[in-house]
Order: sequence, then structure tokens, then C-alpha cells
Amino acid sequence: MEEKFRKYVDGNANPEEIDSVISNLLSDENTQELNKLLSSYWQECLNQKTIIPTKRDFIEKIHQRLGTTSPNFNRRYFIYKTVSYVAAIFLLVFVIGGIFYFQRQNNSNEIITQTITTPYGARTSFELPDGTKIWLNSGSKVVFPLSYGKERTIELVGEAFFNVKKNGKPFVVSTEQGDIEVLGTTFNVSAYDEEMFQTTLVTGKVKIDNNKEIFLEPGQQYYRENNQEGKVIKVNPEMFISWVNGELIFKNETFKNVVKRLERWYNVKINLQDDSIEELRFTGTIRMESFSEVLEILKITSSVQFTIDEETRIVTITKSR
Repeated sequence: MEEKFRKYVDGNANPEEIDSVISNLLSDENTQELNKLLSSYWQECLNQKTIIPTKRDFIEKIHQRLGTTSPNFNRRYFIYKTVSYVAAIFLLVFVIGGIFYFQRQNNSNEIITQTITTPYGARTSFELPDGTKIWLNSGSKVVFPLSYGKERTIELVGEAFFNVKKNGKPFVVSTEQGDIEVLGTTFNVSAYDEEMFQTTLVTGKVKIDNNKEIFLEPGQQYYRENNQEGKVIKVNPEMFISWVNGELIFKNETFKNVVKRLERWYNVKINLQDDSIEELRFTGTIRMESFSEVLEILKITSSVQFTIDEETRIVTITKSR
């Protein structure tokens, strides 16, 4: 089992080995063996000095994710799309999700940076060297130095929630859509490629630098879509940070936006049959539902149907007749 498990997490397992590993991972009879395998990988991460959660937390989260897979949904559909992240999601985000150390020379001063990425279907949290806590959403990446100069600057692609530790040095989140500067505060940034840029402030104060300086107060959000001028609006921050606690909240959201978030959340591909479906609206909260349960919710509340292509593993949503 150990040899197959290691081939599985390294991406070298063949289809038969993948089937065997998944069957073992989803079996209650193998809990003790699974804990040993995961503990072994956890210890390896410790030896490599990677940033990981506590052993108890990451084991509990793995079991929590294992419990969310619906036994009634076609298991083959999840083998390459979802289950590959389920068994070791909070550990393998560091092993195969992409922690890399690299060095670059700058005026003879060595700068060591660290990159943390989360694949689709995964989320993680960690602490920076200065004590700042970051929650990283699906399909996101942060790059940060292991030691700071006059300011603390990190690079973000995707979405993250920050609880910045005050230490007198400005904290800057750099994105392709603009920079956000704070001293100590909690806020959410969504900066996915080719999607609306959003910064939502929960506590404290932030300054957004995007051609001109914009200051936000708690409960305000700055957003900008495409090359349009950005706007500041009053929002309920809980709507935009619920993902940190494992929830997706939708309020009169278009299917176009709902699908994007579900694809990242569950690591699936969803096609909408025609443009009219994109403008359908959905309101609801998704907590620990499996993807099959989410599809049923959409079907009941939004008068749509869905089909799954077994070969491509693509979900197609159509209007109900």
C-alpha cells in the first residue's frame, strides 16, 4: 500500500494503482494505515522545513474532506478531478501543489523567496515569518521573501484572506491589477486572471494603488472589472470571506460567476449550454455538500438539468424542459 500511495501522490501511478489507492483511502477499515502514511509525509515536510499546519489539524481536515464524498455519485468521475485532492489535500498542497525555494542575486545580496500554491479543489492556511496569517483559496499562489527589508511585500495571483501582524513596516500585497498597502488589518483580495478584481476590508484600513490612491474603511469593497474604472461600495464582508470557513455564499449571483467559483472549489469543468443560462440567478449557501449534491441543489432551485460526459468528465448544464 505504501509504495502505491507514494506513486499516487507523486503522480506516477497507473489507472489500476489509482483505483486501488482511492479504494483504500475511502475505506473506514484502513484509517490506521492511512494515518501512518500521512504522518510519514507530514514528518518529511517537517524535516524539509516547509510550512504546514499542526499534525492534529491536518489529519482532521483530511478526514473531514473524505467524509464529504457522496457514495451515490459516480466515483469514476472523481478519480482524476476530485479524489486526487481529497485524501491528502492539506498536506499535498505543499508536496505537489508547489512549494519551491529559489534564490536570486541582487547587488550581491541573496534574497530567498518561497512560493505556495493551491490547486483547484484545495485550500490552505499558513503563517508568514512576521506572524501574518494567510488563507489561500483554490487555484491561487503567493510568493514572499523569508526576510523583509523596509517593507513586507508579497505577490498574489488568485484569492487570499489576510490577517496582518503589525510590526511598524508596511505590508504590501502586489497583484497584476494593483497593490494593496496596510499596517495591520484583516482583508480579502480576489485577483484571479481575467476576472473582476476585488479588495474587501474587514477591519483596519488599506490603501489601494491603481493609478490613483484609494482608501477603504471596514465594510467597504473596491472592485474593478476589465479596464473599467474602479468603484468603492458598501458590502457585508462575510459574503466575501465565508470561503475561509469552508462556505460559499451566493446572493442573486449569475450562473456565469457561480460556475467559476464551483469549478475552482470542486476542481471540475462545467459548461453552460447557451448564453441565456449564464444570466440565470442563484442564491444560497454551500457548506460541506459534495459536488453531486450541489448539482441537485442547482437543479431544484434554478430549473436546470445536468449531464456528465464519462470520457471527458465535463458537466454540462442545460435549461429544464
